[in-house]
Amino acid sequence: MEMKPGYKQTEVGVIPEDWEVSPLEAFTSFISYGFTNPMPTSESGVYMITAKDINHGKIQFDTARCTPEEAYRTLLTAKSRPKKGDLLLTKDGTLGRLAIVDDRTVCINQSVAVLRPNSKAVAEFLRVLLEAPPYQNRMLEDAGGSTIKHIYITIVNQMPVAVPPTKAEQEAIAEALSDADALIESLEQLIAKKRQIKQDAMQELLRPKTGWVEDEIRSILTLIMDYRGRTPKKLGMGWGSGDIRALSAGNVKMGRIDLEAEAYFGSEQLHHKWMTQGDTQKDDILITTEAPLGNVALIPDNKKYISPFASSGPSCLNFKLPVESRPQAQPL
Repeated sequence: MEMKPGYKQTEVGVIPEDWEVSPLEAFTSFISYGFTNPMPTSESGVYMITAKDINHGKIQFDTARCTPEEAYRTLLTAKSRPKKGDLLLTKDGTLGRLAIVDDRTVCINQSVAVLRPNSKAVAEFLRVLLEAPPYQNRMLEDAGGSTIKHIYITIVNQMPVAVPPTKAEQEAIAEALSDADALIESLEQLIAKKRQIKQDAMQELLRPKTGWVEDEIRSILTLIMDYRGRTPKKLGMGWGSGDIRALSAGNVKMGRIDLEAEAYFGSEQLHHKWMTQGDTQKDDILITTEAPLGNVALIPDNKKYISPFASSGPSCLNFKLPVESRPQAQPL
């Protein structure tokens, strides 16, 4: 592959020509991990940060315990007392999570390492850099331990990283990525809110009302297709040799059929042997019966489908509604 002008190939991938690739220790002035002895706890005081208190790029102070200020001053050495702007890295149990120390006074236990950026590096840039998949994967690959994994900070310190030459560029990159993270988080919160609104609306709309009749679902169906356990091998055939899609639970998302998901395809002969109760029709209802359980969607068109099957994954049931009660749905 031809290299774009202004870029170079390095051990960490293709990067701009003026970026520096060096071990992480070239960008830190201090590195250690926290206390191992038990510390007294108190209702207030200095926050004791452990690996479980670091998540989503931040220190989660609401889960952290406190130790008295006197214990902080007398029982801990400098290696357990990170400063404002230090980068924290979880090294035991939950590995590779990062956060930056703010104005609040904190101490760390042995499950957390502290990395102090030197004059060549910006803490926020190092955070987003080390959160990137290549560096996360590298740290996990180098982790030791049989039952509980540990990141060895001396090995992480030797890990090669790519860093822009100026702190201004580092800050600009960190700010852009942090803005993107904030946007993603706000969108996720909006989606969660919309889902809750939909759930509340469904509960109200589907609440039994005067005149409604309670009956078994089979009373409003013309047919239930259930081919769970059927496989091409049991029919003396195999997949391929045709273009008729087999719908599995992997294709049935809540409220829609995902025709982009991976699927098997079969021949006309396999379809004929399999679908002994007739072809699927537009607006037939599919319900998944194995993980993921209970996803419901409508067949989107009158194409032929082999549905459902369980030879290589979850299966589903196919319900047919009488023609006069079929929903007037738009194609998915």
